[in-house]
Order: sequence, then structure tokens, then C-alpha cells
Amino acid sequence: MPRRCCGNAQLRYQRTGILIMRVLICHPEEDAAEILKKNIWSKTPDIRFHHVRDLTAAYNVTEHHVPDRLLVAASLADQPEAELLFALAKLLGVQCFRLASDQHSMPAGTTGHDVPVFSSASDDIQTIVRGVRSRLPHPAMGTPVSDKAPPHVFCDRALILIGASTGGIDALLRILCHWSTRTPPTMIVQHTGSGHIDSLVRLLNSVTSAEVRAAKHDDELMHGRVYIAAGEGTHLCLSKGRPHRAALVAAPPMSGHCPSVDMLFASAVSRASRVSAALLTGMGKDGADGLLQLRTAGAATFAQDAATSVVYGMPRIAKERGAVEHELPIDRIGPALLESTRKRTSAV
Repeated sequence: MPRRCCGNAQLRYQRTGILIMRVLICHPEEDAAEILKKNIWSKTPDIRFHHVRDLTAAYNVTEHHVPDRLLVAASLADQPEAELLFALAKLLGVQCFRLASDQHSMPAGTTGHDVPVFSSASDDIQTIVRGVRSRLPHPAMGTPVSDKAPPHVFCDRALILIGASTGGIDALLRILCHWSTRTPPTMIVQHTGSGHIDSLVRLLNSVTSAEVRAAKHDDELMHGRVYIAAGEGTHLCLSKGRPHRAALVAAPPMSGHCPSVDMLFASAVSRASRVSAALLTGMGKDGADGLLQLRTAGAATFAQDAATSVVYGMPRIAKERGAVEHELPIDRIGPALLESTRKRTSAV
């Protein structure tokens, strides 16, 4: 689980009187990483470097050793999987930079992430050592909801469904911090590569009192648990019958994705009167049709607004199709989902 402690560089300065920063370089080319190290060392020698070649290795080092700064090659920073790494770094207070030296290698059609660009110019090098910060909780997130808080009465059969894509990991962190061991079962489709599901589960577990897990076929859906689509060529769906169970369905992609948000939402239409569903930031249209089906059938439906979406694609299309009952900034969606479930309980 990610640690929230004072900055490593600060601790080393307090103990030794020398400011030694730990910088993690994530770059696929060893030679390019060595040139970058030498350029920085020539101007700021009190830095210790660690080099990894891919995003998975960078995530593991960041999670377990918490560097002070993270420099990522543009060719890697623009991959969708980089979102998970940047979300972890943000949670831990690790300042990230995207390397400018290989921008020519940016893959066509990628969108990038909101990470400042770093070059080996003197001014940029100074930004690495400037402003050593304490590691703080995620902005606007605070402490996970305590089970000692006044209880909300949730319907035994209530169900929360969430779909997200680009920018969705940060959005999910902001939502799930409101979850507790009492909240209704929650099913999530986040467009993330299957090789990163375990890292995503650990990251989300670090901010919530609920239990986040990769969904398995025939899992009974229980209060206080969050089920994430595993992204292994199957769709996460709600199975038929009682009690509520998860189903992993092998089927072609829907709306261009497998797992698909549309597939999850459509599977719950018959239970819509008990469903609260949210469509978060993301590119494309996945989830828009399914959210419309849910709203038409009586579900409470929400979407992330344009101002707080990294990509206002999926929520925009859902809104244009009349699928969205409430459009809200991301920090209001979690409480609104829970409140909609509680209100509907009182009417049962």
C-alpha cells in the first residue's frame, strides 16, 4: 500500500546535511538515459538515479521505493498505461516530468497526460531539486471514510455501476475514498490493460475502506466490495437471478472495447430500479448507449462534467443522447451516488 510520509529527500537532508534527491528515469533506451544522467549530473551532482525501461518496472519502483522525482520518456508517457503510474505518483507526492528529448517518437493518435515537460536545460534541471515536498494525501481526497461514521441505510439489493476511460484512474480515486465497508456493491469497467489490473487494484485499495478486487466469474456481489473488470478478453456483467453475482462473458468487443462499459450497463437494465450508474472521463462513446438504457428503465444516472474530465468524450455523448440525469464535477459524484442509493432505500 502506498506510504504517506515526509519526503525522502527531506529526511536525508535532516540526517546528513546534504540534499540528495532520488530520481527515477523511465526510458526504453539505456544510452539515452545515460546521456540524460550526465547532463543533469554536470549541473546538479547531488542526485542519485535509477533507470528502468518500461512502465511496469517504473510502477513497481515507485510503489515500493517512492523516488523524489520521476522522468518518463514521451514515447512511454503517451501510452494509456502511463495513467496508472502518474496516478500513483500523484497520490504519493512524487513530482513527474515528461522528457522532451524524444517527443518526435510520440505514437500517432495518443493524447498524452497532464505532466510538465522536462529538458536538460539548466532552468529545467533546477526544477528537479526545487521545492522538496512532504508526501501528502491525494488533493481533495482526505482520509478514507471510517466505518465509525454515522451509518447510511443502503438497500440490500442496491448496486452501483461505474464506467471510465482516459483520466478515469484519478477520477476513481476521488470517488472510492467515500466508500466504506457498508456501501453497496460496486462494479467498475476502467479501460486499463490486463497486465496492470493488480496494480490498479492495489492503488484503489489504498484510498478506500471498501475492499477492491478483480472480479471473478460467479462472485457474489456484497456490500463493502468493489469489483473491477479484469480486462482479460471478457466483459464484466451482472448475472441473472438472485443474489447479485458477477459474470465474466467471453464476447467480441462492444463499442470498441473489451471489457465494455456498455456491456456492463446493459446487463443491469432489468435491475435498473435498484441501480445508480456513473460515466466518467474518457475518449469515445463506450457507456453512452448503456447509460441511456439504464435511465430509460428507471436507474439514477450521473456523468462527470466537462470542467473536471481529462477527456470529455464518453460523458458528452451520453449527455447528448439524453442518458444523463445529473452532470457533476468529479468530487461530487461519489457522495451523489451514495446519496441516490440511500434516498431510493427510504422509498422501498
